[in-house]
Amino acid sequence: MSILGSLRASQLIGRIESLGDLDSPEAVKTIEKLRKAGAPAIRRITDSLATADRRDTELLVDLLAELVTDKTLSEATKALNSESQNAVAGLPIHRRKSTAD
Repeated sequence: MSILGSLRASQLIGRIESLGDLDSPEAVKTIEKLRKAGAPAIRRITDSLATADRRDTELLVDLLAELVTDKTLSEATKALNSESQNAVAGLPIHRRKSTAD
């Protein structure tokens, strides 16, 4: 990932965290920009989970659920190798499966 791409993803994630809500019009636009960023955004979110507080963790997990697709799933599952319990527990893979029941 380029330094500029990483910086941009960090800025967008910071904007989402400051909004605190994924449903606002500004958040929806920001999520779309993160979706276009693809794997670099997923990588930054899983990295952010390692140090996030409770409120931000919930927000980042919901954001991951919005962004993980078939194309970015491999990047998201790399967080399973993380030493951070937040990063591992934050993967939305199990959440989608449980909501389908």
